[in-house]
Amino acid sequence: MDIETDLKSRKIRLTKGRINPALHTLVIHKTSDVDKFRITDVCLKKTIKSLGFHNDSFDQNLFNGLHSCDWSSLETLQVSSSKADLKLLCSLFKFSSSNVKNLSLEERYINPDISNCKSVDTGITGLSLYDLPICSDCSICKILPYFTTITTLSILKSSEGKKDLDCILDLPNLNYLALQNWKGASIADFRDLVKKYQTKYKRKLQADVEDPTSYER
Repeated sequence: MDIETDLKSRKIRLTKGRINPALHTLVIHKTSDVDKFRITDVCLKKTIKSLGFHNDSFDQNLFNGLHSCDWSSLETLQVSSSKADLKLLCSLFKFSSSNVKNLSLEERYINPDISNCKSVDTGITGLSLYDLPICSDCSICKILPYFTTITTLSILKSSEGKKDLDCILDLPNLNYLALQNWKGASIADFRDLVKKYQTKYKRKLQADVEDPTSYER
């Protein structure tokens, strides 16, 4: 069975890039069949530009030999799996020569492994957080200090409220900020933060904060 047929039968998505067909997106969905599957089955044959990992039904053999692959073109890593090894996955960025390296964390508890994703070590330039559960290690103010060198930040859903907004002011290199759907925070609060940022760093900040679903209180 060829690799494309096998992946299709497993409900694992592999797509070619539009601009460069030699670069691929690999997405392991929550419903994908990963029994006896290893990511190296793909990455030793295809160059991966974007990797999405959302499955919790796997053993650690899935990751065996991952550093044997060519990750020089890796730009995007999306993770919602609660079992995924962030230490291992973020380490792949260290092998990437791309100027853009985006980490997206969605709907998952954060564990101490997040410290291994430090932007100063991995070269991560963009961070996206979506609907992270509230826990002692999941607060935005505990996560952001690991990403002090990022240039883009998106937090598109937060249940923690506007008390954590000011932690964004400690990220000195931002040139783009997106904020949407924070419990207890209004668009006016977002705009006020942008003004504070621009005042603190004496420069313009491109911001997307016009969110019609934000909580006006």
